[in-house]
Amino acid sequence: MSDPAPHNNPRDPVAAPGADTSTGTGCDTAASEARNNRGGVGAGAVPARRRRRRFSSEALTKLQAARLWILLNRPYYCRALFACPLIPTDAAPTMSIAMDRRWRIFVNPHYVESNTVEKVAAVLIHEINHALRAHAERGEQTAAPHLMAYWKAACDLEINDDLQDDDLDVDDGLLPERFDLEPYQTAERYYQQLIDKTAALGEIPDCGPVCGAHPNPDQFDPDSEEGLSDLQRWMIRQGTAKTLLEHDDDWDLPEGLRDWAQQATGAKADWRQILARALRRSLHLHTGASDYTWQRPPRRYDPDDPILRPALTAPTGEIAVVLDTSGSMDQDDHAQAFGEIDAILHKAVPGQAIRVLSVDDTVHSNQRVNHTREITPLGGRGTDMAAGIETAAERAPAAIVVITDGYTPWPPAPPPGARCVIAALTQNDMRHRVPGWIQAIDISQDP
Repeated sequence: MSDPAPHNNPRDPVAAPGADTSTGTGCDTAASEARNNRGGVGAGAVPARRRRRRFSSEALTKLQAARLWILLNRPYYCRALFACPLIPTDAAPTMSIAMDRRWRIFVNPHYVESNTVEKVAAVLIHEINHALRAHAERGEQTAAPHLMAYWKAACDLEINDDLQDDDLDVDDGLLPERFDLEPYQTAERYYQQLIDKTAALGEIPDCGPVCGAHPNPDQFDPDSEEGLSDLQRWMIRQGTAKTLLEHDDDWDLPEGLRDWAQQATGAKADWRQILARALRRSLHLHTGASDYTWQRPPRRYDPDDPILRPALTAPTGEIAVVLDTSGSMDQDDHAQAFGEIDAILHKAVPGQAIRVLSVDDTVHSNQRVNHTREITPLGGRGTDMAAGIETAAERAPAAIVVITDGYTPWPPAPPPGARCVIAALTQNDMRHRVPGWIQAIDISQDP
C-alpha cells in the first residue's frame, strides 16, 4: 500500500496501524489500557469526562484482533478503518456496529464479545464500505426521509454481494436474492426497485444511521469524538481509491469496489473490460442453485475436511445481441458492432453460440450464430431498439447486449425475461438517454 510512513500524531486520519497512536493496534499494553480507559479506540480520543462507557478488556482485544485481521487479509481498507474512532455504546441493545456520516463507528461491546474475530472484521469492512461509497451523501440526493428504510436497505444490497464474493461472512445481512433482484447494481437502482416492490416494505429492517440520508449524529453519544472533517473524508476516499487501482493486479478486488475506485478517481476504464465483467456477472454460477459441480469447492469448504464436496450451481444462459441496423448506423458504427460481437463470441463465451437479432424499427432476423460471418444484417429504416429487447427477452437470456448509436426510444421498464440489459453505444453523447435499468457502456473509442 502507498500509505505514508508511520508517525506519532494521534489525530492524523492516516496514521499507520503499527504506530503508537490512538488507533489502538500497537503492542504497548500501557498505551492500550490508557486508550481503553478513555473509552474509545481510534483517532481523536477525548477526556474521560466526556465518556459514557468504555470497552471491556475482551471487547477491546477482539476489536484489535479484527483490525489486525483486516490489515493482513484486506489491507486496502486500512487507510479508512484506522482513521475512524471506535466508540463503545449500548444505546441500542440490538445494534451490532454502526457508522454515522462523520465516520464515527459505534460499537456494541456485547456484540463484539459474542462473535468471532472474522465476523467482527466483516462487519467493520461493511461499515467502511458505506463510508467510502458516500452513502450518506448520495442518500441526500436520492431518498425521501419517509422512505429511508428503503435507502438503507439499498445501500446494504450494493455492498453485501461484493463482500459475499470476497468470501466475507454476510449471511445475516441483506442480499439482492432475498428480494429477487439482480446483483452488482448501484444503491440508487436498488432503491427504486425496492420501492416498486411495495409488498416488501415490512421485510426491510432499519439498519441504523450507517447509511442514512438524514442521519442523527447525536443518536448514540452526543459528547463522543467529533469524527472526521469533510476534507479528511475526501482525502481518505481519494487515497484509498488510488491505492486500489495501483494494486488492482495484486488483489482480487470485488467488482463493485473496483468500479467505485474508478469513479472516485475519474479513471477511464477500458470498455471491453467493463462489458466482459457485466457479461461474467450475468453468466455467473451462483452457489445454492439447482445442480452440482466439481469445478470449484463450495464457499464454506474447509480445507481440513477429508471429504471433497461439490458446489451447487445453475446452468449458464445464452447471450442475445440486439444489433441496430437502422439507417442512422454508418459504416464505422457497423464495424464497431461486428468487432464487439466477435469479441463476445471468442472471449466472453468461447465455444458457445449467441443469438443475434437484426433490428431497425422491427425485428428482421433472429439467428443463433457461432461466427460474425453468419450474421445477416437486415434493415435500414427507422430505429426502435425496444422491439429487439422485447423479442430477445422472450427467451429469458442471461444477458441482452444492445449495440446501437443510441438514437432510439427505449422501453420505460424492463420487459419480462430481461434480467440483464447492456447498451453498448457507438455514440457516447447518447448515454443520457439510456434509462437507469440498462447499463450503458461507451464503445465509441479506446480509453
